[in-house]
Amino acid sequence: MAFTKTPKEILTKTPIIFQPIQNWTLSVPPVVISAEIANKFISRIYTDTGSEADIIYWYCLRTFPRHIRDRARWTNLKVSGLTGTPVNAMARIRLEVVMGTFPFLRTETTDFTILKGTSRFNVLFGRTKLAKFGAIASTAHAEIRFPTPNGVAAIHSQHVALTRERSTFTNLPEGRAN
Repeated sequence: MAFTKTPKEILTKTPIIFQPIQNWTLSVPPVVISAEIANKFISRIYTDTGSEADIIYWYCLRTFPRHIRDRARWTNLKVSGLTGTPVNAMARIRLEVVMGTFPFLRTETTDFTILKGTSRFNVLFGRTKLAKFGAIASTAHAEIRFPTPNGVAAIHSQHVALTRERSTFTNLPEGRAN
């Protein structure tokens, strides 16, 4: 009989190790990844270890099918960023997030705050999302790592030009993309 690890065992008993950096240069771009959110491949996801909120921008969410968007629940929540100026959130929505590549995949459900406005990113994964995955972000290594039932997953950061361009969104085929 095969032994299956529980989520708690995966998080508490799987060591996450980053190797020493060879030929290191001082370049600290943001750690920006891609993930599957509600069966849709989304790029330009900013991993922000300083933020408590998990945010999806409306211009990204509006590309999802209507039955997904209809799950949003309007709210009076205010979110404040680095400037301390409160921003009105449009709504909250619970979506399934899949991170990693086969066979190193993890799926977690996340409560996102929906913000109207513009950003060079489509989604922001804050401390809450990263902690739920047991993820560690390393700007020096330009990647995040997190435990999965099959070992440690590593997602390398995408190179992101610091412009206001919006990404394209891709519908995934039926089932999980590997």
